[in-house]
Amino acid sequence: MEKEYIVKLYGFLMYTYWMRRIKLNEQLSLDEIEHYYRHANEGVARSQWQIIWLLVQGKTSREIEAVTGYSLRWIGIIAQRYNEDGADGIGDQRHYNPGRQRALTSQQQDALLAALHQAQEQGENWTGKRVAAWMSEQLGRPIHMQRGYEWLAKLNRSPQVPRPQHTEANVEEQDAFKKHFR
Repeated sequence: MEKEYIVKLYGFLMYTYWMRRIKLNEQLSLDEIEHYYRHANEGVARSQWQIIWLLVQGKTSREIEAVTGYSLRWIGIIAQRYNEDGADGIGDQRHYNPGRQRALTSQQQDALLAALHQAQEQGENWTGKRVAAWMSEQLGRPIHMQRGYEWLAKLNRSPQVPRPQHTEANVEEQDAFKKHFR
């Protein structure tokens, strides 16, 4: 479907490039389109309604490009969205993008949290590398170490690592210092 859309879009853009006048389906009257343009609350929607309004008035895509600052390609895309979806195709479509799907399902997140609790009770240290290895095993694909650290942070955990000690440290002198300092 996506490939068909791209081929269709490319054909539409080539047509609009050579013909310069974009034809719109008569879905709304000129007055209705102007009303949408004048009363749009969002900047993106207002600009796109302006493009549709100018197209209905018979302006060429080059003239609209000069007035609005939108490229010929985007003018064609906006016109195509209007032809296909009507008024619903106009506006900032990013609002409807749910974003990337999370790597772990809620059940896998619960399992990871349980594994972290169990490791904590046993005194084990889980770092981002170990979480990434666990995720790789669960998902069946390699997971980068950074994703493990990110999931530790999402679960409000930190990599529990003992504080480093200097190799030449004298424990007796340190204890004497602590007693004297207090």
